[in-house]
Amino acid sequence: MRALLRLFGVTLGLALATGIAFAKPVELRLVVWEGDEALRVLREVTKDFERANPGVKVKLENVDYRYYFQRLLSQVAGNTAPDVAILDPQNMQMFAKRGALRPLDPLIESTPGFALGDYYPPIVDIFRYQKSLYVLPRDIAPIGLIYYNKRLFKEAGLEEPDGNWTWDFEPRPELGSQCFTYCMQQLTEKDEKGRTQVWGFAPSWTGAWTDTVAFSSGARYVDNPESFDKLNFTDPRVTRAFDWVVELANEKRWLPSQSELTSVVQSTAVDLFISQRVAMYQCGIWDVPRIRQALKPGSEKFFEWDITLAPGHIDPATGKVVRAAPSGGSGYAILNSTPTPRKPGSSSNGCPANPA
Repeated sequence: MRALLRLFGVTLGLALATGIAFAKPVELRLVVWEGDEALRVLREVTKDFERANPGVKVKLENVDYRYYFQRLLSQVAGNTAPDVAILDPQNMQMFAKRGALRPLDPLIESTPGFALGDYYPPIVDIFRYQKSLYVLPRDIAPIGLIYYNKRLFKEAGLEEPDGNWTWDFEPRPELGSQCFTYCMQQLTEKDEKGRTQVWGFAPSWTGAWTDTVAFSSGARYVDNPESFDKLNFTDPRVTRAFDWVVELANEKRWLPSQSELTSVVQSTAVDLFISQRVAMYQCGIWDVPRIRQALKPGSEKFFEWDITLAPGHIDPATGKVVRAAPSGGSGYAILNSTPTPRKPGSSSNGCPANPA
């Protein structure tokens, strides 16, 4: 809590510093996407910040992640953007390219007691665009967890995974539950017409599993993360990863295709896991509160579940297990379109983006 308060205070303090002059009380709009527990903590932190900064009020707006970026883009276009917003690495650049974000480097340099060097460098670098930092990191979230249904494992005659499992392009029955691919096959249930009733596995989005396969095969999508001079999508390890994921969804039908999620079952992968139509589900830690809430003991949907690490892959050259997965994260950005704080109740103003 103390670390979060410090980060939160620095970010909102930087937002206050972007203004020219203003009469208190001041209102800062903060837009986030949060689940119930995270939102509760953030509200506590907001109150602590307000107590430490008399005359400053923080208006907290929580938006569903599915609509978050579309709404924020609309607000930027309409000059009604918030003062501070949470962004993730994959969406940060589209705002930076539009000039919607304020570079943080000069503000950080002029803030006593705050050292960017305290951060692990790669976590900072993923929020840079053309060498400027636009987002102050608050977390890093590897998408390397597998949520699994204990009952379905037992019914399939499989032992529960212990985190030391590996994946292969073909099932290896001799390895039992130590082979993720074999588990995926055995956990899939189909009706007499061959239609999948329970998928063995589903990632939170298809790219999460594609990345896991490609990265643990030793592939990278770019030759140099620092410069992005060359894309490696013709690397045989990359093309095989993409082809295999398509095969799993469209031919073997061990995981739901994107079209099935959107048009057939009209659900998300985590919803399918909660409803026991998916036996294993890949995501990060942030789905734990949602799943706990949905599967409370004694509730209608309750079943026993657990979490383990995503499988690694045996390097054919060395025989060693390579474990890799994509990673997400988020942080706080200061919007460039509304640099000057407003009085409570006032509308977004048209202050210049770079006040003298």
